[in-house]
Amino acid sequence: MCHQPRGLAIIVNNINFRKKDHQTRTGAEQDTERLRELFEGLKFTVRCYKDMTHQDTMTTLEHVAEEDHSNFDCFICCVMSHGAQGKVYSSDGFPIEISLLLKPFNAKECPSLVGKPKLFFVQACQGVHLQERVCVDCGFDADAVLHVSQEADFFVGLPTVPGCVARRDYDGAPYIYHLTNVFKEFAETYDLLTMMTMVANKMDLRGVSSNYSTLRKSVYFNP
Repeated sequence: MCHQPRGLAIIVNNINFRKKDHQTRTGAEQDTERLRELFEGLKFTVRCYKDMTHQDTMTTLEHVAEEDHSNFDCFICCVMSHGAQGKVYSSDGFPIEISLLLKPFNAKECPSLVGKPKLFFVQACQGVHLQERVCVDCGFDADAVLHVSQEADFFVGLPTVPGCVARRDYDGAPYIYHLTNVFKEFAETYDLLTMMTMVANKMDLRGVSSNYSTLRKSVYFNP
């Protein structure tokens, strides 16, 4: 990446919820500050939002997608909330499909991000089960693109695997803690997927993280 700023980094942290069946996400405030510090250090323009309703979330993302990203290298969106498999919850209790968070930024809807990495990090449970552990004996740049898949160049990072819960401690989420620490230490040297493998390794003490990617190139935050 060579532009300054590198791009926009949107951070949405839903901590307080209107419906009683969703508890306050105590400790989550620190996750916003960790992510803000990380992405500002990586030369992104950071915008932070808190306790977003379903309408506010979708409207905000649609408006961001309508902006001109031509002079940017990348787009980042972090969403932290309660969740279910394939979904995150808005502050007013509505489940939002993760795929719908990505949709405004695909090649059809957001032409100025065609060929550029669009990175989504979602801190939310993806089910109700705990991840089981077993004992094992172990003897970017964006060149001109003429034709590109509408869903190309997306990355989604999750703190857990489908069907399982995601941890959050009194001082924030382990996923956000490890992600920000790994990126701060290694972003000058390693690409995104290598760093996310490091994050998964650190997360494996209590449940591994997971990723989904349609990236067509390695993503480096520094040239």
